[in-house]
Amino acid sequence: MRVATTEQAATFGAEFAAIGWCLLGPLVFHIMTEFVDFNNRFKVPVLLCMYAISVALVILTWTTELMFKGFYKSGWEYKEIEGLLRIPSKLFVSFCVVAGLTIMVLSYFRTGIKRKKNLLVYMIIAGLLPITSELISSVILPAFGVSMPVISFVGTIGMAVVIAFAVTRYDLLTTVAGVMGGAIISNINDAVFIADPAGIIDNANPVAEKLSGYLKGELIGTPVSRLFVDRPPGSGHPDLEQKKDESSKWSFLVSKEGELIPVTRSRGDVKKRSGREIGAVVVAHDMREALRLIQAEQEIKVVTAQVEEERDRSIILKKSHEELKELSDFLESVIDNLAEPVFIKDRELKFTFVNDALTRLLGYSEDEIIGKEDVEIFPSRLSGILSENDSVVLENSELVYSDERVFLDKQGARHTIRTLKTPLKNESGEAEFIVGVISDLTDIKKLEKARLDFIRVAAHELRTPLTSLKLGFELLTRRARESLDDDQNRSLDILSLSIDRLSYLANNLIDLAGMYAGLVTLDKKPINTRMLIDNILSMLESAINEKGLTVTVDCLPNLKHVNADLGRLSQVLFNLISNSIKYTSSGGLHIIAQNLENDQIKITISDTGSGIPSEQIDSIFTLFTKGECVETAQGGTGLGLSISKAIIEAHGGQIWAESEFGKGSSFSFTVPTHEEADH
Repeated sequence: MRVATTEQAATFGAEFAAIGWCLLGPLVFHIMTEFVDFNNRFKVPVLLCMYAISVALVILTWTTELMFKGFYKSGWEYKEIEGLLRIPSKLFVSFCVVAGLTIMVLSYFRTGIKRKKNLLVYMIIAGLLPITSELISSVILPAFGVSMPVISFVGTIGMAVVIAFAVTRYDLLTTVAGVMGGAIISNINDAVFIADPAGIIDNANPVAEKLSGYLKGELIGTPVSRLFVDRPPGSGHPDLEQKKDESSKWSFLVSKEGELIPVTRSRGDVKKRSGREIGAVVVAHDMREALRLIQAEQEIKVVTAQVEEERDRSIILKKSHEELKELSDFLESVIDNLAEPVFIKDRELKFTFVNDALTRLLGYSEDEIIGKEDVEIFPSRLSGILSENDSVVLENSELVYSDERVFLDKQGARHTIRTLKTPLKNESGEAEFIVGVISDLTDIKKLEKARLDFIRVAAHELRTPLTSLKLGFELLTRRARESLDDDQNRSLDILSLSIDRLSYLANNLIDLAGMYAGLVTLDKKPINTRMLIDNILSMLESAINEKGLTVTVDCLPNLKHVNADLGRLSQVLFNLISNSIKYTSSGGLHIIAQNLENDQIKITISDTGSGIPSEQIDSIFTLFTKGECVETAQGGTGLGLSISKAIIEAHGGQIWAESEFGKGSSFSFTVPTHEEADH
């Protein structure tokens, strides 16, 4: 503006220069506050306000005449015609610069650090230079009629030179290691590593050199993470586990020789006032001596505990014999008074203990049983089975239930028993003894036989009048139906169904009683298993279609024939499949037939029905028991599964059920194969 030769050039220069002088005040204030402890909570809002006013002044300069109304020729230069805001803008810029200088002067008198005082002197001089140069070029020289506009430029350049000198003189742009200073860390007794933001070591104290075995020159430029490792397996320092917090943790320093040195490591981030991280200080404390003290303390505690334990052991041993004898007598008395027969055998399968109930069951005295094996008390066939169960208990260390067995006691009385055997393990976990409990089922079997006999006789007595009643009813209905109305005919139908149901129940009771009594003869023949399943499904096709169920059958191509009574086995399949249909409202059935290794065939019928409650699954095959649930309870006698169980067991097979309530059930049974038919 001051060297312009035309009014247009002066206007352009003034508007262009407005960018500089409007922003100069906030910029000087910003720079000066960076070198003092100025409260950041106030600093940011103040700076934002200053910069906003500066930008507004620049815009007003470019778009209005509030700053410059124009320029006129005065001697050797053009002078401005000031607008309404020209004086306030000068005051604003001056206020910013003076405020920055004031803060630095106040900080100079408050600080006691010589280095910082020197730095503040340079910055105060740098701030005064542009003000002084502007005062000389714009006020003093024009008052004497002298024009030297270049002086204002010299002030700005001088300010930059002073700031640059202060920056380089006081290492303001060096690494954090330079800022921290070597004198501080040299006198610390712990190893100190100073790193840049990337974790690369910039400096280290003599203790760090001694602990790591590296020279300072070797450490500089090395990542801090390379020197430390977490606790390796088998380090031999169990005390290092779980001993860390947010500021420090246990780890290992890897020395130059490869030694793992236990240390506690702490890290502190070094940040500028703006919050930007400029490095970190890592301090490692050698814990070898501390660990030796801890180990020695632990050894002392162990020895002390051993001495106290030995001192107390004599007292304990003195009392233990009497207590064990009392306990042994008490337990023996309890076992002797148990109603169930109990025995204990050693690993040689010889009786070492029997209670009174067992001696009464066998008819032998205690002296006649102790030290004997099963073969010396029971018949050879039964003793072989019992000894085989004993071996399973000892070898597998597991609980074993034996099937029902019949034997004769010393006086020749017949008994039915079932045995539960469990291992008694020693300290190493090996089965050393066998503890057995015998359930005498003799009286229960007698009651069952009496009940079956009653059922058979009652069913026979019931079937004869039912047959007469059915014949008479059929004769009556043939003659009377045409003269009856619909309700009366419906009552006759219900009566007919009730008579059929009673007849079916009577026949089932007779069959069941005959099965359990062994009075039913099975006509066993080779039967094509797949054909048998298909025949039963065709009989139940209408019931399956009525419910909209799907049925899948999986049979291997080489499926063997079964050796069974066709009528009886068909009855079992019919009962199981019809039950699945009855209790399944959606989904379907899945039937699987497969060969087993023990010359048997396994058939499984699975459904997606209501399932069986877990508390009923064990009793589902007993007489007059049927699965019940609120939504799917169905009618029935509760004899179908009992009859099926009796038929399968009569064939030499087994039947069982598995179920998850609400998701479906699965019934499986096995029957022997017919080898001749297979070939």
